[in-house]
Amino acid sequence: MDAHRSRLMAVARRCVPALRKRPGVVGLALYGSLAGDPTELTGFSDVDMAVIYDRPLPAHFTEHRLAEGVKLDLLLFHRKTLREIGNRTLDQLARSSWIEELFIKGLMHGGRDTVLFDRGGEIARVKRQLAVWHPGRDVERRKAAAELRETEGVLAQAAAALRARRWKPALHLSSHQLWRLRDVLLELGGTKRIETAASRLDVPVFPRIEAGLRENLTMGPVAAQASWEADRALWAYLLRAVWEPVEDLLRRDGVGNPDLLELVGEHPVFWHGNRVHECGRVKAEAALTLRWSRHELDGGRPYEALEMLSWFMCPRTQTERCRGLAAALKEKGHDVSRFVNRILRGAEFRRFAAEARAADLAAWRFEVSPRRARFFVEGTRRLARLARA
Repeated sequence: MDAHRSRLMAVARRCVPALRKRPGVVGLALYGSLAGDPTELTGFSDVDMAVIYDRPLPAHFTEHRLAEGVKLDLLLFHRKTLREIGNRTLDQLARSSWIEELFIKGLMHGGRDTVLFDRGGEIARVKRQLAVWHPGRDVERRKAAAELRETEGVLAQAAAALRARRWKPALHLSSHQLWRLRDVLLELGGTKRIETAASRLDVPVFPRIEAGLRENLTMGPVAAQASWEADRALWAYLLRAVWEPVEDLLRRDGVGNPDLLELVGEHPVFWHGNRVHECGRVKAEAALTLRWSRHELDGGRPYEALEMLSWFMCPRTQTERCRGLAAALKEKGHDVSRFVNRILRGAEFRRFAAEARAADLAAWRFEVSPRRARFFVEGTRRLARLARA
């Protein structure tokens, strides 16, 4: 992945001049994959950058853009937050918000080349402080321990439900902790790969048990494939019936390049919350989700593929995306609401959405039985014990 990292770093550096020109910007630093172990990079890795201001921040907290065809995510921080991070105790760092956590990991584990602009040298000073006060992966271990305590509490409830012969709560409580147990192991192992984490932590049985539990949540690869096909067909229809006609309308309204138009605010065009999404980035994100879920399917991981589709490509989220697009454009003076609503009420959309909903439901396994409840409670509690050890 050396060539891929070099390309991503080159794209990041070419973004620096334009970002430095923003009023109040005093620092730029990478976080995420580029600020971590190079071996952790994949073909789906992108450029994540923290932008440090010395003046009040915009209302949105992050921006999602495309740079030379590469996804670019910008998190916005005030300089006082950077200074506070440098003075936090281990417990305070472990309790940081998920947004700050991403930046903190970049500061702790990124090399000197991940600091792209540092007026006054404050980013470098905070990096040195963190390296001296909290060497290694102390923060990750503390955070993982807190997550594990919460998970063990939920699993104790699941075990109590099992003893009371309440099969459905026992099954749901335990199965919903699978993702958290996986995250705990990845946090402890300092990696994105479950097999690597298990090897580093000397719990080689963990991935096999976890994979067996996950497999039991789906109806298998054939049903997952049908769900993927249906979600892809729905997106292709909406791209053709909504997004492309809206772009034509925008061009007629004088928008030179609709892909660069910023959708600002709390509109669920892809990610929720007060964000900036470039129009082109939304389409690229949907296409990436389909490619990535296809990659998981081809690798024999139907659960991972279905999980990704459920978050980003199911009929509900795709409908929200179209309505979010209309709402964001209306705020910018381009009212396409009537057109979008007409498409969403149409028979063709309803047919594609119904087929996707049916395929999605058929792909997940919802059977509740005493045997299956015991399987999940016992399996997840064993994973928790391995993580604790």
